[in-house]
Amino acid sequence: MNPEDRPIWNIRPSTPDDVPPIAAILRGLGWFPYLNAESTAETETRIMEHLRMCVADDSHSVLVAEGAGGAISGYVAVHWLPYLMLPGPEGYISELFVAESARGAGLGSKLLEMVKDMAIGRGCSRLMLVNRKTRESYKRGFYRKLGWEEREEFANFVLHLPQKSQWRGGVRNGMEERLIAPCGMNCGICSAYLAWSHIVPRQRGKTIHCAGCRPRDKKCGFIQRQCPPLLNRRIGFCFECSDSPCPRLQRLDERYRKKYKMSMIENLRQIKEDGMESFLSSQQVKYRCAQCGGTVCVHNGRCYDCEPPGN
Repeated sequence: MNPEDRPIWNIRPSTPDDVPPIAAILRGLGWFPYLNAESTAETETRIMEHLRMCVADDSHSVLVAEGAGGAISGYVAVHWLPYLMLPGPEGYISELFVAESARGAGLGSKLLEMVKDMAIGRGCSRLMLVNRKTRESYKRGFYRKLGWEEREEFANFVLHLPQKSQWRGGVRNGMEERLIAPCGMNCGICSAYLAWSHIVPRQRGKTIHCAGCRPRDKKCGFIQRQCPPLLNRRIGFCFECSDSPCPRLQRLDERYRKKYKMSMIENLRQIKEDGMESFLSSQQVKYRCAQCGGTVCVHNGRCYDCEPPGN
């Protein structure tokens, strides 16, 4: 594309009105399992929460590129990080995405140039970003051509954390593989686990504690104690058994379907057909509290972050 033919964009700070187009850009990528599993409304709600944080203080910025007719074609998010070891802050660019219809017209470069100007105005020492090596932008040397230096002597480490920062005994409050019981029950949404992880006092006949079937190696009275393959650890999930679903699992599943609108057998089917990551993502969306993002209990419909028992 000739420079004179390039579109003209208005790069400006984001506003609440930009939430739907930002969500459309992100969901259109198809790169993120969590976004793929949640609804458009849930994506937009989460983006709105982040944009509110941007206007609450001056620690991070989100800029959008507005084209002709007011259409949003891309955005960039940058966090301004103070460093004790540097003469000035670092600008960390966490997100830079351009709509497919606007790629190849120099918009990504334009957004980076705007961030560079902001960083210089803030007295920053440098800008930094992470570019996955499998991305097309890395393969064609997009950032190198703009003067960015790849620090090959550094290793990038990530520690994945739960959505809510609730910890006890090394077990996190959230959706994780070790909290999925052999029968398909997600212990992360169980009232006993949520009471345990949120340190709700035990109460005879009302509140019991459990760290999860797998973490505590619980011999479930409903299934495992009467199932030699599980007892002898020949299988990890009930769907691996030739007799699945057995009469015991069917009875348990029927009770949960009627009382709690949840099916262990359906959970097992999804894990087997779609994989654990897809299942955990769907559970995170299904049982996510709309108020705070915590976990809603399958047994009582309560979010233990918003409304812990006893309050």
